[in-house]
Amino acid sequence: MAGDEFELIEAIRHHHEATGGTPPPDEVWIGDDAAVVAGEAGPLLLATDLVVAGVHTDPAVSSAADLGYKAMADGQADVPWPCDSENKYIVH
Repeated sequence: MAGDEFELIEAIRHHHEATGGTPPPDEVWIGDDAAVVAGEAGPLLLATDLVVAGVHTDPAVSSAADLGYKAMADGQADVPWPCDSENKYIVH
């Protein structure tokens, strides 16, 4: 499939909606590296990002800890923090 990341996201969203999958009004299932789903204590924001050694960083000068920190920071950068959210968990 040719195209960029956003075209792929739209293709997945279209396929999901065409097969009957639609989120409730207060959830966003497909986005650019993040989704909002219902949690026991309220809305839960899930974010993910990918860091590839040799593409996003130089492994000759970056440790595994550096790569992990960059992945976490990049994931947080995709989230609009003024929306009164709070970081609780980081899964690696």
